[in-house]
Amino acid sequence: MRRFIKRLQLAALLLLLAGPSACTAIAQSARGALAGNVTDSTGAVISGATIAAVNQSTGGKNEAKSTSAGVYRFPDIPIGIYTVTVTAPGFATSTDTGVEIDINTTASLNVTLKTGAVAEVVNVDASGSRIETESSEIGGTISNKQIEDLPLSLASGVGGLRSPETFVFLLPGTTGPGSGTAGNTGNGVFFSRLSGGQAYGAEVLLDGASIQRSENGSSFDETSPSIEALQEFKVTTSTPSAEFGRTTSGIESFSVKSGSNLFHGTGYAIVKNRVFDANNWFNNGFKAINCNGVSEIACAFSTPQDSKYDFGGTFSGPVRIPKLYNGRDRTFFLFAWEKYQLHLGNVIQSTVPTAAERTGNFSDVLGGPVPGNTLVNGQLVLVNPCTNQPVLFNQIFDPTTSVQISPGIFCRRPFPGNAFSSARFSAAAQKLFTGLPLPNQAPTSTDVFGYTNNFSFAASAPNVNTTYTIRIDQNL
Repeated sequence: MRRFIKRLQLAALLLLLAGPSACTAIAQSARGALAGNVTDSTGAVISGATIAAVNQSTGGKNEAKSTSAGVYRFPDIPIGIYTVTVTAPGFATSTDTGVEIDINTTASLNVTLKTGAVAEVVNVDASGSRIETESSEIGGTISNKQIEDLPLSLASGVGGLRSPETFVFLLPGTTGPGSGTAGNTGNGVFFSRLSGGQAYGAEVLLDGASIQRSENGSSFDETSPSIEALQEFKVTTSTPSAEFGRTTSGIESFSVKSGSNLFHGTGYAIVKNRVFDANNWFNNGFKAINCNGVSEIACAFSTPQDSKYDFGGTFSGPVRIPKLYNGRDRTFFLFAWEKYQLHLGNVIQSTVPTAAERTGNFSDVLGGPVPGNTLVNGQLVLVNPCTNQPVLFNQIFDPTTSVQISPGIFCRRPFPGNAFSSARFSAAAQKLFTGLPLPNQAPTSTDVFGYTNNFSFAASAPNVNTTYTIRIDQNL
């Protein structure tokens, strides 16, 4: 009984592991397909021919037989470059190299066999692009070379990493801002509409699994792997096959890179800092006004501490454990890691109390009469009923002198010269003064409401983001 239970548990585990692989052939997939006809030189169909497709990177092999109509089909094979070999009794072997399988695309390869011995081999270079003849859908594929070679926008609204969805604008049928705009909170890089559909209405797939966020539409950039980890992606703009659904726009299908029989590694760093930057026009103006005789480092209006570092790497290959396991042609891995660090420099201007104000002397901000409805010296002003004198801008009144002059109406007397003893400050205010800096520049504005911006300092807003990807592939 114990042996039976153990075997039952093992069978259940194998079914669990095999389940996802078995389902990929009938559900949304990050793979591709290959189909075509096998005929002889006269055009007659050849049934029972053996077609073998071998992945040139991983050695993964798929086999099929041509039907009585001479048709063959591989409905679900990993994307990559393949060598396709066709053999049949009485015919020379045909070998087509460089057959490219793209994501969610059915490649077409028709093979013509010549009469001869099986030992004879006819080699054909099949690496050229082909017209899509096996599907009615309309779309386009962004290849790995385009991903690696073309410049990318930064998705400023979703962590700052490079935006893979920017590439959808390379394909016809895609509209949208296409760049960071204030009206779209800086996220215009992925604010797209496919085939006239709704914004954020496209179905987005990663290795065949939907990553669409139902609560807000969202975008792939918010949860995507590093751009260096992506192999390719396809955008379907119309007439998709029945395996796709749940979209009011097009379909974006992304695929993560897989390992191969050779070890591959990349490292990169994108650097931007104040060494490469020029100062902005306004900073140069304030610098000329406020930094005479001040060193470059001490001046708050020097070139801001803008720094941007985007760095990482990828490493892939066969899984090898010395003296225990060699995964060549069987087990492969990919690891990708990327870190983004942005420190956006800026000059903050603020207003702080002067040394005199910290002792209770606010005479420097005392202004002229406040307009009102009482004529004094030929001017309509507001009059304090306690003193019968005009009320002045920024005048400070002594709360201990409150007097009721009529039901519901009170007035107070101002501090002479707009100054009072520092002992009148509360304990909280005195503590606050000890933590505030003194002014370090002339005010940028002086009016009836006092002065503003007598203090400036250099600051930066940090934005840090990290993403990593781990992938394991097994040829069963």
